[in-house]
Amino acid sequence: MQWKLSFIAIVAVLFDMSMSLAAAGQIDTPRPPQVDIATIPAGQLRLGMTEQDVMRIMGEPAKVTDYVAGGIDKRRLDYKGSIPGKVTISAGKITSVALDVFRVEKGDLPSFSRKAWSGMASVAVRQVLGEPSDICHHGFFSIKLDQWVYDRPGQGEVSLFFADDRVVAKAAGRRVPQDIFEVRLPARPEPTDTTAPAGPSIGMTIDDVRKLYGDVRLRVDYVLNSQDASRMIIETRAKGSFLTFTFVDDRLIAFEDLGPLPDEVFRAF
Repeated sequence: MQWKLSFIAIVAVLFDMSMSLAAAGQIDTPRPPQVDIATIPAGQLRLGMTEQDVMRIMGEPAKVTDYVAGGIDKRRLDYKGSIPGKVTISAGKITSVALDVFRVEKGDLPSFSRKAWSGMASVAVRQVLGEPSDICHHGFFSIKLDQWVYDRPGQGEVSLFFADDRVVAKAAGRRVPQDIFEVRLPARPEPTDTTAPAGPSIGMTIDDVRKLYGDVRLRVDYVLNSQDASRMIIETRAKGSFLTFTFVDDRLIAFEDLGPLPDEVFRAF
């Protein structure tokens, strides 16, 4: 009788473990890491273009958000497609273009999860979202992947995934997205004539940008989702005005006009 009870107990434990693994999404193995190159309309966008220019190049956005920052009316245009992206319009002109090459947000997510963004460290996520209801540890293709599950009553579950202690993806529910290690980068823009480009464009290399503006005032290199990344601030020809650039695998995926910056910003580095 004792051995039967022990056997039943073992079966019960194994069943509970299998259910936990299924709930955590460990049954579906993600696809291997892969980098694709895509030609997208966002490569034609330039700083200073109007909203009408954006619509002509990109078409109708999937979402439009109006807000005020620093006393300036702003509008964010969200686009889907092979590489999702956001275009920010300030005072009627483009001031920022950013691509989500990792497609961080997998599906429609609860609104509370917006406080956590790509690249955020776990300690910062705890500060804005609190303690997760569950934590799972995965290992795929020699990559350590941590999964934090948040369950808010009435808002559903959302999983945040960390690699090297940085947010690399967010997904509804508990399953590990199959494309979590896939990256889709923009193609390098083809020169249209012999004249110099009027400004930065999505897909440029670091050398392309430096040829436009010269020396880099500030550069931070890091790794995001196993890909080499860089963030740079460069002073424009207008003294005291700055642009910021984000590169992944030496491809420009985001740029923004920061305007004037005080020297104190750079003294901390």
